[in-house]
Amino acid sequence: MDYKPNSESRLSSFLADPSKALWRLAVPIMFGMGIHTLYNVIDMIFIGKLGGNAIAGVAFNMPIFFFKAWSYYGLGSGVTASIARFIGDEDKKSAGNSAEHALAMAGGIAIVFTILGIFMEKKY
Repeated sequence: MDYKPNSESRLSSFLADPSKALWRLAVPIMFGMGIHTLYNVIDMIFIGKLGGNAIAGVAFNMPIFFFKAWSYYGLGSGVTASIARFIGDEDKKSAGNSAEHALAMAGGIAIVFTILGIFMEKKY
């Protein structure tokens, strides 16, 4: 890994036109969020064909789904930063250790949500 980006030139280009740099970062994020919203709208169109109870069931469970997703997004963001820092320091052992702990935490979160789902299931 001989590539070392010239961070000073990146910083100077950001400082020269911060508005342009922020838009370059924001546009892909906005595009991704728009696709995610469109995905949810299309889901509701198909679920709506099943009736009002189906929409109510999906809408009732959305906060639980998003809480689960946010926990994984937060874990992923933190682990990415941790691993990137260790790779930047050329400390592969600590980077691997962070990855192992992240997988263990993700597994633990999955087990907790699975157990909660099993016990909160309403049997008809």
